[in-house]
Amino acid sequence: MEIKCPNCLKIFNPDKKCERLILKMIKKNQKLAVIECSICYKDIIVNPLDLLSIINNKKEETVLYCPVCKDGIIEHIKDETEDFYGCGECGNVWETIDSIKSLIEVV
Repeated sequence: MEIKCPNCLKIFNPDKKCERLILKMIKKNQKLAVIECSICYKDIIVNPLDLLSIINNKKEETVLYCPVCKDGIIEHIKDETEDFYGCGECGNVWETIDSIKSLIEVV
């Protein structure tokens, strides 16, 4: 189970105690957990139910964070009338995934 810290923007694996807490909260259908980042040691808020799909599918989905605000997650919006990628946090919109990737800085 990997979690991306919104403070230091690093991905970390929670320790066993934290992982047990998250699994316990998933069983209780709780939607808020405060855990400590094992890299920057700051408290972060996670929704354990968001991690449920990763646990159930035994795979990790690629999450693309907004290159503009750095906080939002890019979602693909597609229906009968619309087809675009957008950030729910800052409201930026892109027509293609390639236009987003061109904005991402490689470190």
